[in-house]
Amino acid sequence: MQKLYYLDANAIIKYSFYQEYLSRHSQQEQGVETVRSLIQSQAGIFYCSNFALLECYHTLLKKYWATETCKLFGETRAEQERSIKLIFLKLRKAVKDFELHMDTTPLTAHVLVTAQKLTYKYGIQKQKIDSLDAIHLALVMALSAKNRQPVSLITSDERMIEICENESIAVFNPAKQSRM
Repeated sequence: MQKLYYLDANAIIKYSFYQEYLSRHSQQEQGVETVRSLIQSQAGIFYCSNFALLECYHTLLKKYWATETCKLFGETRAEQERSIKLIFLKLRKAVKDFELHMDTTPLTAHVLVTAQKLTYKYGIQKQKIDSLDAIHLALVMALSAKNRQPVSLITSDERMIEICENESIAVFNPAKQSRM
Protein backbone atom coordinates (compact mmCIF):
# COMPACT_ATOMS: atom_id res chain seq x y z
CA MET A 1 0.00 0.00 0.00
CA GLN A 2 1.39 3.40 -0.99
CA LYS A 3 2.04 5.98 1.69
CA LEU A 4 -0.36 8.93 1.61
CA TYR A 5 0.65 12.54 2.20
CA TYR A 6 -1.25 15.82 2.47
CA LEU A 7 0.57 19.08 1.75
CA ASP A 8 -0.51 22.08 3.78
CA ALA A 9 -0.09 25.50 2.18
CA ASN A 10 3.42 25.86 3.63
CA ALA A 11 4.52 22.59 2.01
CA ILE A 12 2.97 23.56 -1.33
CA ILE A 13 4.86 26.85 -1.21
CA LYS A 14 8.07 24.91 -0.45
CA TYR A 15 7.36 22.84 -3.57
CA SER A 16 6.51 25.87 -5.70
CA PHE A 17 8.62 27.82 -8.10
CA TYR A 18 8.46 30.75 -5.63
CA GLN A 19 11.40 29.16 -3.84
CA GLU A 20 13.58 29.87 -6.90
CA TYR A 21 13.01 33.57 -6.34
CA LEU A 22 13.85 33.26 -2.66
CA SER A 23 17.06 31.33 -3.37
CA ARG A 24 18.24 34.10 -5.71
CA HIS A 25 18.13 36.37 -2.68
CA SER A 26 19.58 33.77 -0.27
CA GLN A 27 16.21 33.42 1.48
CA GLN A 28 15.13 29.90 0.51
CA GLU A 29 13.15 28.19 3.25
CA GLN A 30 14.42 25.14 5.10
CA GLY A 31 13.07 21.82 3.82
CA VAL A 32 12.51 22.85 0.19
CA GLU A 33 14.74 20.19 -1.33
CA THR A 34 13.28 17.55 0.99
CA VAL A 35 9.71 18.29 -0.15
CA ARG A 36 10.70 18.36 -3.82
CA SER A 37 12.72 15.18 -3.53
CA LEU A 38 9.91 13.36 -1.73
CA ILE A 39 7.31 14.31 -4.36
CA GLN A 40 9.61 13.65 -7.32
CA SER A 41 10.52 10.22 -5.91
CA GLN A 42 6.86 9.22 -6.37
CA ALA A 43 7.17 7.31 -3.10
CA GLY A 44 3.55 7.92 -2.28
CA ILE A 45 0.38 9.73 -3.21
CA PHE A 46 0.51 13.46 -2.54
CA TYR A 47 -2.76 15.23 -1.83
CA CYS A 48 -3.47 18.90 -1.70
CA SER A 49 -6.80 20.65 -1.57
CA ASN A 50 -8.31 23.55 -3.44
CA PHE A 51 -8.49 25.14 -0.02
CA ALA A 52 -4.68 24.82 0.39
CA LEU A 53 -4.09 26.24 -3.09
CA LEU A 54 -6.33 29.19 -2.25
CA GLU A 55 -4.28 29.78 0.88
CA CYS A 56 -1.07 29.64 -1.24
CA TYR A 57 -2.46 32.17 -3.69
CA HIS A 58 -3.34 34.48 -0.80
CA THR A 59 0.14 34.13 0.75
CA LEU A 60 1.96 34.67 -2.55
CA LEU A 61 -0.20 37.63 -3.50
CA LYS A 62 0.47 39.21 -0.09
CA LYS A 63 4.18 38.93 -0.84
CA TYR A 64 3.62 40.23 -4.37
CA TRP A 65 1.83 43.34 -3.13
CA ALA A 66 4.26 44.02 -0.26
CA THR A 67 6.74 46.67 -1.31
CA GLU A 68 9.73 45.00 0.38
CA THR A 69 9.21 41.42 -0.81
CA CYS A 70 7.90 42.32 -4.25
CA LYS A 71 11.48 42.88 -5.45
CA LEU A 72 11.94 39.10 -5.15
CA PHE A 73 9.77 38.75 -8.27
CA GLY A 74 11.72 41.23 -10.38
CA GLU A 75 12.76 44.87 -10.62
CA THR A 76 9.88 46.20 -12.72
CA ARG A 77 6.15 45.79 -12.19
CA ALA A 78 5.94 43.93 -15.54
CA GLU A 79 8.65 41.44 -14.42
CA GLN A 80 6.93 41.00 -11.08
CA GLU A 81 3.56 40.33 -12.73
CA ARG A 82 5.11 37.80 -15.16
CA SER A 83 6.84 36.05 -12.25
CA ILE A 84 3.74 35.70 -10.08
CA LYS A 85 1.72 34.45 -13.08
CA LEU A 86 4.43 31.87 -13.80
CA ILE A 87 4.39 30.65 -10.19
CA PHE A 88 0.60 30.21 -10.32
CA LEU A 89 0.81 28.42 -13.68
CA LYS A 90 3.42 26.01 -12.34
CA LEU A 91 1.29 25.26 -9.27
CA ARG A 92 -1.74 24.55 -11.46
CA LYS A 93 0.41 22.44 -13.80
CA ALA A 94 1.68 20.35 -10.87
CA VAL A 95 -1.94 19.57 -9.99
CA LYS A 96 -2.96 19.01 -13.63
CA ASP A 97 -0.01 16.67 -14.26
CA PHE A 98 -0.93 14.70 -11.13
CA GLU A 99 2.31 15.42 -9.32
CA LEU A 100 -0.10 16.63 -6.64
CA HIS A 101 -3.46 14.88 -6.48
CA MET A 102 -6.29 17.27 -5.84
CA ASP A 103 -8.03 16.16 -2.67
CA THR A 104 -11.59 15.15 -3.38
CA THR A 105 -12.62 15.54 0.24
CA PRO A 106 -14.94 18.54 0.15
CA LEU A 107 -15.26 21.13 2.86
CA THR A 108 -18.36 19.47 4.21
CA ALA A 109 -20.23 20.43 7.33
CA HIS A 110 -18.51 17.47 9.05
CA VAL A 111 -15.03 18.76 8.12
CA LEU A 112 -15.91 22.29 9.25
CA VAL A 113 -17.41 21.06 12.54
CA THR A 114 -14.25 19.00 13.16
CA ALA A 115 -12.19 22.14 12.48
CA GLN A 116 -14.36 24.11 14.91
CA LYS A 117 -13.85 21.46 17.59
CA LEU A 118 -10.08 21.51 17.06
CA THR A 119 -10.04 25.31 17.23
CA TYR A 120 -11.96 25.26 20.50
CA LYS A 121 -10.01 22.33 21.99
CA TYR A 122 -6.61 23.92 21.42
CA GLY A 123 -7.71 27.53 21.73
CA ILE A 124 -9.15 26.93 25.20
CA GLN A 125 -5.75 25.49 26.21
CA LYS A 126 -4.18 28.72 24.93
CA GLN A 127 -2.37 26.89 22.15
CA LYS A 128 -2.30 28.96 19.01
CA ILE A 129 -4.33 27.36 16.25
CA ASP A 130 -5.96 29.37 13.54
CA SER A 131 -9.02 28.39 11.57
CA LEU A 132 -7.01 27.66 8.39
CA ASP A 133 -4.75 25.20 10.21
CA ALA A 134 -7.77 23.57 11.85
CA ILE A 135 -9.35 23.04 8.42
CA HIS A 136 -6.14 21.41 7.11
CA LEU A 137 -6.10 19.07 10.13
CA ALA A 138 -9.79 18.23 9.66
CA LEU A 139 -9.15 17.48 5.97
CA VAL A 140 -6.28 15.14 6.89
CA MET A 141 -8.55 13.35 9.36
CA ALA A 142 -11.27 13.02 6.71
CA LEU A 143 -8.78 11.75 4.10
CA SER A 144 -7.40 9.19 6.57
CA ALA A 145 -10.91 7.92 7.30
CA LYS A 146 -11.84 7.86 3.61
CA ASN A 147 -8.68 5.94 2.63
CA ARG A 148 -8.74 3.75 5.75
CA GLN A 149 -5.06 4.44 6.33
CA PRO A 150 -3.07 7.25 7.90
CA VAL A 151 -2.36 10.31 5.79
CA SER A 152 0.84 12.11 6.81
CA LEU A 153 0.64 15.88 6.98
CA ILE A 154 3.68 17.50 5.37
CA THR A 155 4.37 20.60 7.42
CA SER A 156 7.18 22.34 9.23
CA ASP A 157 4.83 24.44 11.35
CA GLU A 158 5.77 23.56 14.94
CA ARG A 159 2.30 24.42 16.28
CA MET A 160 0.66 22.10 13.74
CA ILE A 161 3.17 19.34 14.53
CA GLU A 162 2.40 19.55 18.24
CA ILE A 163 -1.33 19.32 17.61
CA CYS A 164 -0.81 16.43 15.18
CA GLU A 165 1.09 14.54 17.87
CA ASN A 166 -1.79 15.12 20.30
CA GLU A 167 -4.34 13.98 17.69
CA SER A 168 -2.26 10.96 16.51
CA ILE A 169 -1.90 12.41 13.01
CA ALA A 170 1.26 11.29 11.20
CA VAL A 171 3.62 14.13 10.28
CA PHE A 172 6.46 14.52 7.81
CA ASN A 173 8.50 17.59 8.79
CA PRO A 174 10.68 18.51 5.79
CA ALA A 175 12.75 20.95 7.86
CA LYS A 176 13.88 18.13 10.17
CA GLN A 177 14.01 15.09 7.90
CA SER A 178 16.26 14.32 5.02
CA ARG A 179 14.58 12.32 2.33
CA MET A 180 17.22 11.26 -0.14
